[in-house]
Amino acid sequence: MAPARMPLSFAEIAVVAVGLILGWGMLAIILTDPSLLNVGVEVPAATGTAP
Repeated sequence: MAPARMPLSFAEIAVVAVGLILGWGMLAIILTDPSLLNVGVEVPAATGTAP
């Protein structure tokens, strides 16, 4: 016997929609310009010498 299906509430659909938008947005950022993910991260300047 198959379990009964419960309809999705508006809140559940909204959470899934927001998650999809954020997920696809992050993927788009990574694929277009990965340097945008380094906001607030200090990168040391290249000195041209090996450590």
